[in-house]
Amino acid sequence: GAIGKYAVDTLGKARLTAGFNYNTFSGSMDYPRTSATLTYKNKVNIFTISAGAEYGFFPKKKFNPFVGLDLAINFYSGKIEASGDSTFNLQRKSESRFGVVANGGVDIKLNKSIGAVIGVKYALTNLIGKKTEIQTTTSNTLTDDEETGTSSFRELGLNDEESSTNTAKTLNYLQFYAGISFYFGQAFK
Repeated sequence: GAIGKYAVDTLGKARLTAGFNYNTFSGSMDYPRTSATLTYKNKVNIFTISAGAEYGFFPKKKFNPFVGLDLAINFYSGKIEASGDSTFNLQRKSESRFGVVANGGVDIKLNKSIGAVIGVKYALTNLIGKKTEIQTTTSNTLTDDEETGTSSFRELGLNDEESSTNTAKTLNYLQFYAGISFYFGQAFK
């Protein structure tokens, strides 16, 4: 991902931020059956666009710890593959959700124009926009304990809202990151 920051005060402590990030999560699980083993491979992609505010504690020093909060829109996609005694592929339905991202870290200045940044983010990706689609047309109901929900035309929605047949899901993650900072504008001393 990438994040841009713009200082809004003369000291450079208060900053507006904007960024984008791409994450992919995958997992695989084997389920023993009487005839064979069923293996599910689940992959979820999240593309995030965010905007928010950040506070840097010591912007003129070599080590500048910071904290921030962003509002984010998250775009989901992915797929589920099953193999074993039955084989099928389902595409995850492309959906979007609104959420928040809290972050903190330290920016380490290496010289006047470049630095290193390390930090951690906590993202709650589906704070607003949860929904569960109950299919009334041609659909397949997944009844295995491994993956619940309904599918239609070989697509599976997030089904993250509470309903009579579905429990609510909170989609979140914790991310540790390291990167490079480029400084533009005012020279640091």
